Amino acid sequence: MPLFNMKSWVLSIISTVFVVSLIILILPNGKLSKYIKSTLSLVVVLVIVSPLFKLNNIEINFENIFANSNVIIQQEYIDYVNQEKIKTLIDKCQILISEIGVEGAKTSMDYYVDEQNTIIILDFTVYLKNAVINSENEHIVIIDKLKNTLSEFLKINKEQVVVYE
Repeated sequence: MPLFNMKSWVLSIISTVFVVSLIILILPNGKLSKYIKSTLSLVVVLVIVSPLFKLNNIEINFENIFANSNVIIQQEYIDYVNQEKIKTLIDKCQILISEIGVEGAKTSMDYYVDEQNTIIILDFTVYLKNAVINSENEHIVIIDKLKNTLSEFLKINKEQVVVYE
């Protein structure tokens, strides 16, 4: 009787490489991606050399290899990412406002982050007090354009976009 089943070993290698490849494809590029890729590579190597462990009667249970690992959510990092998303949203809104023909408008956004770390926008405010309107449209048309464009971009109701003159 052979020490290991060659067919199951090859199938485990193929399935492991397939799953690892899928994970790497959907893995976003970031600071942690290189560590995750090296960990996944280690798992592939362990699956490939698993028959060597059987030669020495060492049994490895791959199902429980990560069972005892503790995953620590770094809330500070999540908060940092959310702040960067908010800054990006506000910057893009400033660009949209400029494209409409309003220069120098101040903006603010009221929001909160829910349990799933989704940013919920309560309202977006545009202050036109010291702004310069470089458009041939009437003032009322500019305000409607601002509300329509920003509400569409931020995916919020038109009433949540407040414009102060």
